[in-house]
Amino acid sequence: MPYQFGSQNLVPKFQINPRLGVTQAPRLSISSCGEGEVLFFVHGWPDDASVWRAQVDRLKDKYQCKCVTMPHFGGRESAIALQHRPQGYSFEEMAEILADNIRRDCGTSPVTLVLHDWGCVWGFMLQTRHPDLVKRIVALDVGLPSCMSGFEKVSVALLTYQFWPLTAYFLLRVSARLGSPFRRWGQAVADWMIRAFTKFIGYGSKRITADASYPYVHFLTGLGFREPKLTAGAVLPSCPCLFMYGKRKPYMFHSAAWERHLRSRSDCEVIPVNAGHWLQVQKAELVNHAIETWLEKKDMGAAPHMCQDSRFQATSCIFLRAYMPWI
Repeated sequence: MPYQFGSQNLVPKFQINPRLGVTQAPRLSISSCGEGEVLFFVHGWPDDASVWRAQVDRLKDKYQCKCVTMPHFGGRESAIALQHRPQGYSFEEMAEILADNIRRDCGTSPVTLVLHDWGCVWGFMLQTRHPDLVKRIVALDVGLPSCMSGFEKVSVALLTYQFWPLTAYFLLRVSARLGSPFRRWGQAVADWMIRAFTKFIGYGSKRITADASYPYVHFLTGLGFREPKLTAGAVLPSCPCLFMYGKRKPYMFHSAAWERHLRSRSDCEVIPVNAGHWLQVQKAELVNHAIETWLEKKDMGAAPHMCQDSRFQATSCIFLRAYMPWI
């Protein structure tokens, strides 16, 4: 029987990684604006909650917009204040962290997730593990199985940009293990690498540090290897979904098969946009109108959809395993 990420008995309540001493979900920094049904915005790398500014300005009159800044994406001082673990968190842990914070801050009614980049992966996993918390999903630019659908795509991603945040993260963690003064030097160089990269691409939080690169490490060393495959079992998500993606990119962060699957469902909609990865910024008016129109649609009930297609299986990239003791 294929693994189901929706399985509730996979792990006890948030004791996801006893080796690292995680026993309870940490608090997240969440800003709130407006009243009504909750839209819960989850960003990706290298952004923070401010990436949703245009969407919040448009939707706050009709909805309660809650924008989360994920662990380590709000700067090192914020991470220390909120007691976020220096090594970051796995995808399973992030799903549980989001679930716990939604329960604390959003009441008992299910929320609508608005996701981008790594936020899509975290949000999809949250929905399958805790379907009672999620009413529907708006996913921007990243679907499943994302760039996990083949070794060639993983290789291209590594060569084009993922190698940079991965290198910065490993430099940060190795220097931390070596102690002072290597810790201070390594931190300075690693942070410079990340901020130089965000300046080069023209996007990202000004508070970003190398600590926030942990999703790439867990993606390459965890999914399909140490942890259950993200794409095994159910095709995510099982709730209504609006998927919008930018067409002007070197490669897509979703598979054609997954897109066809969404298009075949009456509760889902797929909209290509003539933009890059940050379509909510580059084409804010178009994206805002599409989200607002889709949210206003009625009667979007959905049943879980299953698929055993081997094309949805993750490709492991295990060559980084040797480095894991240093993280």
